[in-house]
Amino acid sequence: MKKFKNLCIKCMNDKGNLKKCPFCGHVNDNYYTVNANEKLLILQDKYVVGNKIWKDAESVCYIGYDIKNNSKVHIREFFPAEICKRDNNERRLLIKESCEKKYESLKISFLDYFRSLARVRDIDAITSVYDIFLDYGTAYIVSKAIEGITLLDFIKKNKKPLDWETAKILFMPVISAFRRLSQVGILHLAINPRSLIVAKNGRMYVSNFSPPELRQVGTFLDFDFYKGFTAPEQYVKNFKLTTSADIYGIAATLFFALVGFEPKDALARESDDRLLIPVKILKNIPPYVVSAISNGMKINAKSRIQDFATLRDELTETSAKHFKENEYGYNKINYKNIKNIKKKNLIWIISATIITLTLFFFIFYLINNEGNKINRINANNDNILLQDSTGLKENIIVPNFIGQSFDDLQKNFSEEDYSILLAEEVFDENVDAGKVLSQTPQPQSSVKKGSNIILTVSKGPKFRPLPDIDGLPLSQAASALTKEGFVPIKESQYSNNVQEGNVIGYKNRSKGSKLEYGSQITILVSKGKR
Repeated sequence: MKKFKNLCIKCMNDKGNLKKCPFCGHVNDNYYTVNANEKLLILQDKYVVGNKIWKDAESVCYIGYDIKNNSKVHIREFFPAEICKRDNNERRLLIKESCEKKYESLKISFLDYFRSLARVRDIDAITSVYDIFLDYGTAYIVSKAIEGITLLDFIKKNKKPLDWETAKILFMPVISAFRRLSQVGILHLAINPRSLIVAKNGRMYVSNFSPPELRQVGTFLDFDFYKGFTAPEQYVKNFKLTTSADIYGIAATLFFALVGFEPKDALARESDDRLLIPVKILKNIPPYVVSAISNGMKINAKSRIQDFATLRDELTETSAKHFKENEYGYNKINYKNIKNIKKKNLIWIISATIITLTLFFFIFYLINNEGNKINRINANNDNILLQDSTGLKENIIVPNFIGQSFDDLQKNFSEEDYSILLAEEVFDENVDAGKVLSQTPQPQSSVKKGSNIILTVSKGPKFRPLPDIDGLPLSQAASALTKEGFVPIKESQYSNNVQEGNVIGYKNRSKGSKLEYGSQITILVSKGKR
């Protein structure tokens, strides 16, 4: 235990021998966790459990530390407080009388949901689940900890709503991620400014996933809702929820990001679902974006945008289809007879287009001629700030980052010369995970000092061989599988040849077999001799 004594239990940074953490200010008193009189806990001989971050009706989330991989994690503990409690003398959960069946049913749903999420851990812009296990009579989910702040805090710190160009950079990868999730049947149902994390690398990630039972009224657990961002059908008992509920949430969150205040709650909008946007703000948002948000926040679920591909199209195209249905009252325009549209509406459309184009060219000019640092990383404040350049910037020659470690580049680059942003991570059979595949601008090109350099990074091969884990302790075997991108699942059985707690081998697999990144792998662990 001595090797972990310098970890701050609130932020999991190494505080040295100091009692008060220099990073977060927390006073570490005898290394206790948030639960009274409970000493520092290590799960699976691998995960140090720190302070509680948040809790809901179904679970508790803790900050944690992965000893094997030397990284911060989030540890989610299944803990439906309505039907269970913690033993006073142990960490094990005690289920309340006559609630056993309900507890097991909810736990199965909890595990199934996160196992589905683990299978798509290759999706960018989500907090990846990379370990699932049972311990102390309950279930635990381990996911990557994203260093950053919530979208809500990001906007508060910047003291103004986002402009559309900045919002587009943040939201489009998230919308693409939700498209992938919806294709495999995974719903979030709680998209809001608190569940989106703006990271230091300039990207936004989705967090706070939970099974649908927690996010619809009428289920056993308390309804976990977010006023202004919850779709109206989630307030209806037994209503079959679809992707359109998440469309409502992301559209409402985009509304908040661009306007600066929350939309009215869905129940309050049932009699009048028009969105009220101050004129001084409205004039800075492209008309087609306003139209897309409006279509994504329709109270009637069937009238709403039904899939994320359509939402993305409506947010990226400025063609006349965006005016098929809008709040000005005309539907299904016959474009052969477009001259019959009232003159004042046509003038409004033309004016809005001119404003949008003018704004675009103005931003383009600033970025390319004045060296504005859009989305520059400010590591000291754990935030991304929009900064204006002053005066003319000298030119620099872009270095060649291809083949280098992205993590090393983030640690060592000179912020005075350029900023590094991650565009995406993709599978590649020939380039090791974490190495740079391509960059924009190209190496040796000339750019203004302080410009952004956008990198694409390899995830390594999509299909990977199973490592040799025979005879290893469970923690080492799980770490080896996690490092290769697999999700380990433990299954115990008796063995006359393998020591208790060590791995017998794979179930229905063999070492060296190539499987897809993110696959769940069952490992057989010895219970000792029968």
